[in-house]
Amino acid sequence: MCINSTCIRRADGVAIKNGLQAVLLIALLISVLINCVEKKQDLISAAKNGNTPVLKVLLNGGSNVNMKDEYGWTPLLWAAIQGHSAAAQALIDAGADINAPNDEEWTPLIAAALQGHTQVLRTLVAAGADLDAEDEDGTALMKASMRGSFASVRILLDAGADPNIGLYTPLLEAAVYGHLSTLKILLDAGADTKPKFIDSKLIGALPAAAFYGFADIAEALLK
Repeated sequence: MCINSTCIRRADGVAIKNGLQAVLLIALLISVLINCVEKKQDLISAAKNGNTPVLKVLLNGGSNVNMKDEYGWTPLLWAAIQGHSAAAQALIDAGADINAPNDEEWTPLIAAALQGHTQVLRTLVAAGADLDAEDEDGTALMKASMRGSFASVRILLDAGADPNIGLYTPLLEAAVYGHLSTLKILLDAGADTKPKFIDSKLIGALPAAAFYGFADIAEALLK
């Protein structure tokens, strides 16, 4: 066994070397983690702001196109709800999941419909988005009908969205909020006017129009 001062110094040197290597490895791992977080934040930020050139650079640099933030929002979801159609197209071209929902089950199509972003809706529809995907409150068509967004409703109906989906239908939403032009195109698309009993209550577009005093809505439904 070596117990002289030379051996002790050698052992100390090895220990120091190993310790330095461990410190360097930890520092490297921290640097990698920070870089990943920064790239994630940068991609989300670029999508939010519609900064398509930066978005493309980050995607070409290997950023995950389907990454999610702490609330489950993907870059495409952010681009959709902010109305950035060019950014949305760039993300779709890079392989973004067009139907990936956030924690509230909003898909990009639902997000775009919520805000009435017609160009984003067209982009998503052209890419094959699920027209009848639902969150707890309904489909993209229901959101657009509730808003009275005539153009959005037209885009979704022309693409094949179901006007009769759910208990609380798009027609009912249009009637409740008094959106006559929206209601008329839903009727033209074959929306069912028949009321339903839900929890022993008569629910339908005509009872809703009568309750809220929308005479023009009631007249359109009775034609």
